[in-house]
Amino acid sequence: MMKGALIGRGRLAEVYAWGDDQALKLFYQGRSSTWVKNEASLSRIAFETGVNTPAVGEVIEVEGRHGILFERVDGIPMLAEMSAKPWILIRAARILAEEHASMHEKTVHNLPTQRQLMEQSILSASALSPAKQEAAINAVRQLPTGNKLCHGDFHPDNILMSTRGAVTIDWTTANMGNPLADLARSSLILQLGDLPPGTPAMTRRMVSAGRGLFHKTYLKHYFELRPENQEQFVAWWTPTVAARLGDGIPEEKEQLLSLLAL
Repeated sequence: MMKGALIGRGRLAEVYAWGDDQALKLFYQGRSSTWVKNEASLSRIAFETGVNTPAVGEVIEVEGRHGILFERVDGIPMLAEMSAKPWILIRAARILAEEHASMHEKTVHNLPTQRQLMEQSILSASALSPAKQEAAINAVRQLPTGNKLCHGDFHPDNILMSTRGAVTIDWTTANMGNPLADLARSSLILQLGDLPPGTPAMTRRMVSAGRGLFHKTYLKHYFELRPENQEQFVAWWTPTVAARLGDGIPEEKEQLLSLLAL
């Protein structure tokens, strides 16, 4: 079968229509079959918890690139929806909080541990001195672990607004752990995260203008839905910043380092 029309493009892959009711997430050259099969497994585990996410099909190879077939969802990313309709910003922030809070009710046992992934990311942060890496890892180890479903990259561009509600996609960094650490990571992304390549200038201006209000609304509604220890949430901030540095996103490096210097 030939891939159909291009649906979307991200940092790791392009998404194409496939047949009548599937979508092909086709990874760029350099992503191994093992890596792609692992993402398919993570996505399948997330689907089996009952969260609103596309069903997972088989892993295939197309034009020398590895890809995953998913159930096709007719919808557009929340970020694009807000760009087209800026007046929905507050409602969208509340929806994001509701989806995140609902996800964090799911218990899992067969995903990578959050602590392990954070420590790996911190050790990958070459901009940090060994002493700062050690301090960040010690902070992670002193905070409670957990076994709740965590996304690891939960933000408006990974939510599809569809007729079946808000659908979460891209489980590349799925893990089991403490919801507050996952919340801290999303909080950081919402405040500092760079937009995907090719994002229209209008969307960039909209995000810049509304970022603060969106973030504040999202956090407030999340804590309304899941009253949690907000002091512990704050304690996750420093190791989360250190781990984000390990992601190696050049546009964020200076901002992240300045946060660690505070």
